[in-house]
Amino acid sequence: MTIKKLTNNLGWKILSFALACLLWLTVVNIEDPQVTTTIRGITVEKQNESAITSQKQAIQYVAGDTVDIKVKGRRSIVSKLSSSNIKAYVDMRNLSITDAVDIQIDLPNDVELISKSPSSVSVSREKIITKQIEVQYQKSGEAATGFVDLNPTITPNVIELEAAESVIYKIEKVVAAVDVDGISEDFTISVTPQAYDYSGSLVTGVSMSVQQVQVKVPVEKTKILPITFTPADAVPTNYEYLGATLSQTSIAIRGKAELIDPLQELTIDSISLAGMTEKQTVTVNLAKLLPDGVSLNQDSSTLDVEIDIEPIVTQELSFTPSEIGIQNLPANKEALLLSENAVKVKYRGIESKITTLTKESLQPHISVEGLNNGVHAVTIQWKELDGLERV
Repeated sequence: MTIKKLTNNLGWKILSFALACLLWLTVVNIEDPQVTTTIRGITVEKQNESAITSQKQAIQYVAGDTVDIKVKGRRSIVSKLSSSNIKAYVDMRNLSITDAVDIQIDLPNDVELISKSPSSVSVSREKIITKQIEVQYQKSGEAATGFVDLNPTITPNVIELEAAESVIYKIEKVVAAVDVDGISEDFTISVTPQAYDYSGSLVTGVSMSVQQVQVKVPVEKTKILPITFTPADAVPTNYEYLGATLSQTSIAIRGKAELIDPLQELTIDSISLAGMTEKQTVTVNLAKLLPDGVSLNQDSSTLDVEIDIEPIVTQELSFTPSEIGIQNLPANKEALLLSENAVKVKYRGIESKITTLTKESLQPHISVEGLNNGVHAVTIQWKELDGLERV
């Protein structure tokens, strides 16, 4: 009886069920229809790169860093898709002989991938090589006033680079950049070395044997000292030391504060005059005059001392009585030199002054002031000349 009821009007019942399903599908498609959309700029993840790099080969991605896809699905699902929540990847183990690998797209269920562009990632492979290179110091800034920074110690100072052959060959230098602005004491810092090409541009894609190097920058105090000269001994007999001219009158030095603070001047006192008979120039090595631990802080390391020495000579001049002047003679009197013999005088002095000696410069004369009439013995007077001695 029950079976009969179920089968009663079976055709109408099947038709009704089919109509109900069709109505449901119609309602669903109206409320949540199928849509097609394009999603652009999805980053392609590279997986298992070690399958290539383990063979000492570098990978350069020629095309396929991002992918655009066209998908179809329910609007309620597709509308939530974006480049940030869709996974696109390639497995480098599947790299083909044409150096390309298909891009795989992970999509939610019920979302159909219609197309993707590009469809694959293209790569180029290159041999990886190594190179040892010295780390160079690159300074910026200046130490504090009154201090100087010196050449640093870099540890390690030689590192190994590893990169694609074309990258290695364009590297000119590896530098450790340090800012020393304002420092006034020894300075130590850890620095990440950077590789640069011949145009001064940063080179990337380089693996280094160390991530950082240690740079120790020594710092010393600076000071300016006056320079003085004192002869070590006297000149030979019959010669005179007239003085010295220094090619520089001060010296720039550096050192630790406890070493240079007590220094007030630099004295040159090691030059012997014992064998000198004329003007000479002596070159002095300034560095050798400095105490241990103190160094020059200037480009010039030598100084010239020009030592002025002249011979002491004599010169004799002869005057006739008529060349002897008479002074202080009263107007109503006359004076006559009775001596007919020439008067000779001899002077001694350095050669440059003796050569300027003339009769006119001596101005020989006698004074008759206070003398009565008669014959008198008087002393001839001479003009005093600077630097000359009458003998």
